[in-house]
Amino acid sequence: MPKELDTTKTIEILQSTIGSPITRKILSSLGFCEKCGKNRLEVALELYVGARKDACLKCRFAEKTISGILKTGGKTFGVEKSELKEKFSDPSWRKGLANVLTGIAYFGVQKPFVPGAPFLVVWDITYACNLKCKHCYSDAGTNLKEELSTEDVKKGIDILDRASVPVIAFSGGEPLVRKDFLQITKYAHDKGIYVAVATNGTLITKKKAKEM
Repeated sequence: MPKELDTTKTIEILQSTIGSPITRKILSSLGFCEKCGKNRLEVALELYVGARKDACLKCRFAEKTISGILKTGGKTFGVEKSELKEKFSDPSWRKGLANVLTGIAYFGVQKPFVPGAPFLVVWDITYACNLKCKHCYSDAGTNLKEELSTEDVKKGIDILDRASVPVIAFSGGEPLVRKDFLQITKYAHDKGIYVAVATNGTLITKKKAKEM
């Protein structure tokens, strides 16, 4: 059972452990790994939970660092290692923690907390819509000529992935109007990003629901 600590005590503990200058310096050195194709913190967490077997030496070193941080955190807050591994078996949770640790590395432990990147990005991937609602905040209806292509959207997802953004909510307009919608969402999902959709629901057939 996790321990209940007040905010002040929690901040003090975090500042003295992962918020220490040495730990922050180590964390700030763990950027994107070209060899492993991911943020080193995410690779380290994959190794920690057993989701990955192979990694470069730097990422294996990162795993030792992350393992130590999680061990200290688990002991401090009363969370078992098995619980941590269960939570971080979800790739979006791993991205979330990598985001938190990146924020601590660069900005320290502070209130309000500053993450390394947004936890949630709401992305209007089209202005096209099959409805014409009076209350629509984006005045959607027809797509814009300069809307991003499939490849451009994928490049945007790559940028968010490198920054360890854990959640993308695709919106619009009506995102399901895009013919490449499933291709886009699958691409983000395969990156370990949790995908949400803001839709009016009118284009969701049984077939589409199964595909989603």
